Amino acid sequence: MKVVFAGKAGFPYFKGAAYDRIGLLCQSMENAGIKTTVLARKGIMPYGTVYPSRGTFEGVEYLYVNGTASRKNNYFIWLINRAIGLIKENIYIIDKARKGELDALFIYTQYSLNVIMYKILSKLFNFPIILNLVEYRSSFNTKNKFSRIDYRVFDNLVYRFADGYIPISDFLVEKIKNFSTSYIKIPAITNPDRLKSVEKHVDKEKYFLYCGFAAYIEIIHFIILSFEKIVNQEYGLYIITIGSPERISRIKKLIETSSKASKITLFVNIDYEDLLKLYKSSKANLIPLRNETKDIARFPHKIAEYTASGNPIITTNVGEIINYFMDNDNALIANKYDEIEYSEKMKFVIEQPEKAKDIGERGRLLCNKYFNYKSYSLPLKELIVKLKNHEKVG
Repeated sequence: MKVVFAGKAGFPYFKGAAYDRIGLLCQSMENAGIKTTVLARKGIMPYGTVYPSRGTFEGVEYLYVNGTASRKNNYFIWLINRAIGLIKENIYIIDKARKGELDALFIYTQYSLNVIMYKILSKLFNFPIILNLVEYRSSFNTKNKFSRIDYRVFDNLVYRFADGYIPISDFLVEKIKNFSTSYIKIPAITNPDRLKSVEKHVDKEKYFLYCGFAAYIEIIHFIILSFEKIVNQEYGLYIITIGSPERISRIKKLIETSSKASKITLFVNIDYEDLLKLYKSSKANLIPLRNETKDIARFPHKIAEYTASGNPIITTNVGEIINYFMDNDNALIANKYDEIEYSEKMKFVIEQPEKAKDIGERGRLLCNKYFNYKSYSLPLKELIVKLKNHEKVG
């Protein structure tokens, strides 16, 4: 069996949850004997850098159809290259379908027109399309009027154009199940083996850790305010982020004005191996969720990586959390998004370190069962086979 994963440029060079999920889903299918190729129609890496336009990463083949993984510096050349990439992507998909080398097309995109285009190709050349759903786009605030309209169209209309789905949450399952039963719910996933060989930092202080994009500045501020309520001076707070210079500057100001500024360390754009070491060396990893549609619909990728570290996560009772975790069993869960309640869970780690360690270990065992990419190899293969045979998936 052969499948193509399209719609999201950047794999494998651009690091982030979206790209890691693409790779892990493909590795999951490779584990079931399905040949996968990640397709990109345009390059997005910095101009002037050299990245192979095709190759294999962690067993997954990738191809930039326009011949480069880098973004062109000249806007008009970039625009022309983008158009050429779109044409070449279509040619590639059509060629594979005609040769009988395309059993399914997986899509990871936020743009409605992409799904519509792929749907037309699927009807003309008889292959199913499977849509990866990780967010509810309508819940995102944006100043761009076109994006606001497109998000609504995507969530309210374009869902229906796919043949199969991979929703990440119960919220998204509810959005699709009225018109399709052809789906597999797959939560945040990771490769637990990545953490097994990682050694802890022996010279690091005791610390709590938060990792997330600088765009989540509200959550970062919440974490800082919660941390300020802890009297203990032995523990620090590590904030790991990536983002625009303007947003990084805002985070630095939040830290500088904190009453515990001397205990807060900011890391920006660190290497992945260093990131894993910091995960594994922390006393607890932080991932507070807000009781709003955006957080209810998603399932942060970091939860899978956090639990794989064997250290406890501290989160809030929102969205998917209740489906996998129990407070004081395999996670520490604040009942609501409240600074005082959240800080109490952080204090638990300080005051009862052995119990916190046991909670982290049970979280790791849960990760091996539910967040391990290998757990979904056979269900993915079954979905592809049934869609290809025009069967319903229960």
